[in-house]
Amino acid sequence: MEPKKGLKLEVSSVVFLAIAMLAGVAIGYTYNVRGQDSSAQSAALIVPSMCELCNRPTLEPINPLNPPGISNTSVSLTQIPTPGGAVRQASVEFRFTLTNTNNRDMFISKIPGVALSTSTEGSVGLPAHSSSTLTFVTANPSAMAADTGTVPTSGFFVIPSGNSRSFIYQGQVDNKNGVMGLRVFKITGINYRFDLIGPTRSDGTLKNGLQNLVITTVLTP
Repeated sequence: MEPKKGLKLEVSSVVFLAIAMLAGVAIGYTYNVRGQDSSAQSAALIVPSMCELCNRPTLEPINPLNPPGISNTSVSLTQIPTPGGAVRQASVEFRFTLTNTNNRDMFISKIPGVALSTSTEGSVGLPAHSSSTLTFVTANPSAMAADTGTVPTSGFFVIPSGNSRSFIYQGQVDNKNGVMGLRVFKITGINYRFDLIGPTRSDGTLKNGLQNLVITTVLTP
């Protein structure tokens, strides 16, 4: 009997189709579709066609949150002499501008000791007997809609997404209980966050670009 032509091709096609269907089941996957209930999607087993495998949706990547950019850094110091001419105290100011490049608002505490990390490293002449403190802060713009609390005891300054805001921190260094020597007072970190949950928690600390935020002065006993 003469074999039927095309039988081999037909059998091969059936085998290929069966393999493809089994592969589709094996590759069955779940995924979340943006804007839809993820739990409902995850509960369903999706068996895509071979064409769908080429164009299946992917999870949207989460962009990492960036620290603020810093610019316009400067400091100033005003010595305060006693009537006898001794200089035991000086007022200080630290100025800088922060820029929020993220797609969500950023917050800085209105409490100077929470917003900033400071150091007196480099001081000489028994610096432990002196003090260096920041007591107040002003911002420009002075007030924004999402600000909370009251300087310098509570709340936060907002830096809206894509915007900048300038700050002036005021304080003093003194030597009322020390001996004559060099006093160093510097900002070593600026703490920031992206929500208002908890009064002192931070999401990160800016440590770069602070090299100009250093004050040095010599104080007498």
